[in-house]
Amino acid sequence: MPKLSVIVTVGSPVVYQSLDGENLLTAALSAAYAFCKETSLPNKLYVAASDIDAVREATKDLTFEFSEIKTELNQLASAIKNLDFEMVAIHDAQRPLTRSAQFHRTLEGLFGCDAVRPTMAFTETLKAINDQSHLTHTIDRTKVRRVSSPEIIRRTVIDFDGQADSWALPLLPEARLSEVEADPESLRINSADEVTLMEAFLHWQQRIAK
Repeated sequence: MPKLSVIVTVGSPVVYQSLDGENLLTAALSAAYAFCKETSLPNKLYVAASDIDAVREATKDLTFEFSEIKTELNQLASAIKNLDFEMVAIHDAQRPLTRSAQFHRTLEGLFGCDAVRPTMAFTETLKAINDQSHLTHTIDRTKVRRVSSPEIIRRTVIDFDGQADSWALPLLPEARLSEVEADPESLRINSADEVTLMEAFLHWQQRIAK
């Protein structure tokens, strides 16, 4: 069976913020670990980050094991070049509400292609701006998608010496690409203010569920 590496990436200090009693990194890692336990593929779990000491402090209470990759995210491809895998799943730690079901759905979507990721439709109104930051026109929402994670990629199409563009890893031109539907809660949290907003939303959900 093909070997799978599952890598949770840290790209911002916001992952050390607390959300509903748990920091974003441990929430993302827990979902990735659940997927690793549930899948039948041989696998190994990693965290990729530039500050490993911060990762260790944030995850010191976790009861499961993972390995560490010290790297800047723009150098991730070269950092994982010597790992033993046929497929790699790259999950963004800034998506703490992503569940293991999205990992499974994405893995299933890899059939018949080389790289797959979850996406979802935009529901907000999108406006373009000019050089003076003035609104100019409405963007057709049917022509854009909101990208989520994990991205699951076959080793054979990773350009280990290239530079990542629209994917977490640089891909060879011949890579066959695909998408699966993302869960609506797998949104990216980019700031402390967004953590506060997401926590308020979670508390609202809990109140109306009673």
